[in-house]
Amino acid sequence: MAKKDSIAPSAPKGGELGWFTAQTMVAPFSQAVEKLKKGEYTKTPVHTRFGWHVILLQDTRKMNPPPFDQVKSRIRAMLTQQAIQKYVTDLRDKADIKIDAPAVPPANTTGSTPPAVSKDTTK
Repeated sequence: MAKKDSIAPSAPKGGELGWFTAQTMVAPFSQAVEKLKKGEYTKTPVHTRFGWHVILLQDTRKMNPPPFDQVKSRIRAMLTQQAIQKYVTDLRDKADIKIDAPAVPPANTTGSTPPAVSKDTTK
């Protein structure tokens, strides 16, 4: 069906998307896949921001988490970023910021050209 009727980039491969997790797909697509059993397809096309889809679930498999040593640096970076963000948010919440600046004059809304400003260069 995809080879014949689809204009998607995956059409030449018969719509084959390969293995994916639900988190990598847009919500309507992943929700439809989660309701399917192996060998079933969506009886009603699924609409996403990418268009309309008829989804066939060929197979599923368990995904093993990667070894800790492989993701340790990413976890450390993520936790560091979260701690920094919390620290900045806490500082902003506690801050008492006052701006003591002269009021900015309103923009020229008359449509006329503003007067030229000259600079005294005699000093």
